[in-house]
Amino acid sequence: MTRFTGTALLTLALVGASAQLTGTASAESTKATLAQHPNPPAPGFLAAESDAEAIALADRVMVRLGGRDAWNRTRYLTWKFFGNRLHLWDKHTGDLRVEGTDRETQEPYLVLMNLGTKTGRAWRAGEEVADPETLAKHLELGESAWINDSYWMFMPYKLKDSGVAIKHRGEGRLLDGRAADVLELTFREVGRTPDNRYLVYVARNTGLVEQWDFFTNASDESPRFQVPWRNWRRHGSILLSDDRGRGQHTDIAVLAAVPPEAFSSPEPFDITTLTAAPTGDLVEAPIYSVAGDVSKPEIHDTVMPEYPDAAKDAGKTGLVVVRAVIGADGKVRDAWVTESLDETLDQAAFEAVRQWTFAPAKLAGAPVEVYYNLTINFQLDGDEPGSGGGAR
Repeated sequence: MTRFTGTALLTLALVGASAQLTGTASAESTKATLAQHPNPPAPGFLAAESDAEAIALADRVMVRLGGRDAWNRTRYLTWKFFGNRLHLWDKHTGDLRVEGTDRETQEPYLVLMNLGTKTGRAWRAGEEVADPETLAKHLELGESAWINDSYWMFMPYKLKDSGVAIKHRGEGRLLDGRAADVLELTFREVGRTPDNRYLVYVARNTGLVEQWDFFTNASDESPRFQVPWRNWRRHGSILLSDDRGRGQHTDIAVLAAVPPEAFSSPEPFDITTLTAAPTGDLVEAPIYSVAGDVSKPEIHDTVMPEYPDAAKDAGKTGLVVVRAVIGADGKVRDAWVTESLDETLDQAAFEAVRQWTFAPAKLAGAPVEVYYNLTINFQLDGDEPGSGGGAR
């Protein structure tokens, strides 16, 4: 079942992209290494537990993204994780600025630290954290946020990272039906949750990572969620993707230079005033939101979900919201449950919505793909479950 159930899950530290993170590799040694292999594995990559076909595919993905040398030369990166938590990262030194809001207290926090030394300073609600024990917790918070958020942002560059094993699992199908090569990623003694497992789908028609399936435990048979990777766009000399189906990362930029005080001073500054590398067009066709000149799709045919007997007997009622991609042909390409009610009701709503058809959305008179929210209302009044759509 394609359900996106959370964002603070994650996996491994991004310390294997190149030796530049700790500042130990010279430009000459990096060039020499790349001359021998265009995409060398990071120290500690589990080559013995990987297979040759998977490694070759990972190398092709890196070339498609712009190449290892371009990734190594990219220094300053910034983004907002699903539009919320701000990261500013110097990939060459490991300096990091993280700004966010505590979910429980709603207090703003700021962490300035170095990922290599794990030292730094922190502020909460505008006051600097002085107590050593509390500061250590805030630095751990900043590092954990970066581990999670950077993997959601840069995972395709990390297929041969430290503590990673990759295996080719043959041909699979993306959520929209296209053919893909499937890589299995497992981990050993890295990050916060080394028991995770991923299936990473490399679309055969684009050569890009366009989906991943997340398994909380490597032994799990079914994924906890399946999420697309879309809106691949060139930033400087590399490609980055912002769209994860249920939500999008925002404010993505590769920066030409960053003032040192950005990593040492709590004073606010406007990142948008910094010079960003040129941004290119989307690599694939965009998926629009229903707004402005984009008309909404009109429901043509619906299939009502079955009301599971167990849910009826338990008296479970309410709304299930499914976020869908409605294709230019009026068919549902992808779908995710975004407002859950009950596992059986979620599944019933999901399976029904996948069969719906629409008069497609249009932009300037031409059919386009859009994100659209579909609502199923489960009630126990003897009527069939109700349905509707909206662009929430």
